[in-house]
Amino acid sequence: MGGLNRLNQLSGGVRILSALRNPAIIFSVFAAVGCMESPTKSASPAENEVTATAAQVLDDTIPAFLQAEAATTIAGGAEVGANVSGYTGSGYVGYPHAAGGVVEWQRHIQFDLKRKTIMFRYSNGSSATAFADVRVNGTLYASLPFPRTGSWSTWSTVSIVRPVAATITSVSVTVTSTKGMDLDYVVLE
Repeated sequence: MGGLNRLNQLSGGVRILSALRNPAIIFSVFAAVGCMESPTKSASPAENEVTATAAQVLDDTIPAFLQAEAATTIAGGAEVGANVSGYTGSGYVGYPHAAGGVVEWQRHIQFDLKRKTIMFRYSNGSSATAFADVRVNGTLYASLPFPRTGSWSTWSTVSIVRPVAATITSVSVTVTSTKGMDLDYVVLE
């Protein structure tokens, strides 16, 4: 049974997560009902690529909480980090100050409506705005700015609301600028 189904059982069928906005609470609730597991990682030293397997949201409906460090693929110089404060989960993904770093989740997420919000929690302590392409099911969904947050331990969010496929099988975030950022998680709701 999917974690959200377990959450619905525990909450009497009421979708309480859509009302929660505190990332620590959301992570704690998802972890408590078994939506989150520690990733199993295998590194490819030649490309500095990490592949992870985790059970964030499998065959379930929204909201889907995708922790960056538990992504299916982390590549292009991006790497898991935990040396700045304020992140949720066991870490975050730090993108290099060069284009090409990518984080991708491969999940089967079923939506009940076509128009959804995708929210990204990030930090950007660099001297300029970072830019990234967001792909859904392999197709460019949006090119987004990730403005400076003042320091690497100051976290902010960027959200987009637009139509999206009823079923999502992959979501990726690829930095396209020479300024990197740290990505904590993505929420689809």
